[in-house]
Amino acid sequence: MNRNEIFEDLKSIILNIKEEELELSENTALIESNILDSLELINYLTQIDEKFGINISFDELVEHKLGLIKNMIDYIISKNQ
Repeated sequence: MNRNEIFEDLKSIILNIKEEELELSENTALIESNILDSLELINYLTQIDEKFGINISFDELVEHKLGLIKNMIDYIISKNQ
């Protein structure tokens, strides 16, 4: 899976959770920009686990700054190598 495919999958997950149109890029900060609240964040992480087979703890979320889409993409790529 390449970077763009992962981005499109993450974008699809986010838009499915929010059920509204959002402008998203790799530089979008989901938490700091208040795009996802705490329950939506749990849903996001659960869907990432289902889609990519990666279980992400809240400690990893903070440590790797995974609220930023590009960091999540890098993390998924590193876990799938």
